[in-house]
Amino acid sequence: MASTYTWFGILLILLAIVGYVTPVNDTDTLGNPITIKIQNAVKECDSPMGQMGQAYRSDVAQSCSEYTLMVLGIYGSGLLGIILLIGGASISEKLKEKKDPNSLELLKERYAKGEITKEEFDKIKEDLE
Repeated sequence: MASTYTWFGILLILLAIVGYVTPVNDTDTLGNPITIKIQNAVKECDSPMGQMGQAYRSDVAQSCSEYTLMVLGIYGSGLLGIILLIGGASISEKLKEKKDPNSLELLKERYAKGEITKEEFDKIKEDLE
């Protein structure tokens, strides 16, 4: 059974994937509506023309900083999702390894502690087997 961390990790990874492939509606410098993917917008902002546009126009600089923050959020949620997925899987594996003592072992412990007599031990052991 998967832990809560695993499910939350899967959710964050899916959120990151959706954020990465979903186009963003924005406007160009002339006010015309455009649709652009986040990764392409960041590439444009990092290009020499994008750098020059940021230097001369504050609206371009604002858009580029918003795109950069979106990418950091997308990559961050994906990375956090991977960490939670791995952590949740390791936690659930450790819980599986941890075994509860079976009833015969508990019975032997009770007999060794003197909580039950030999007759009670034999009767309960017979019932268990």
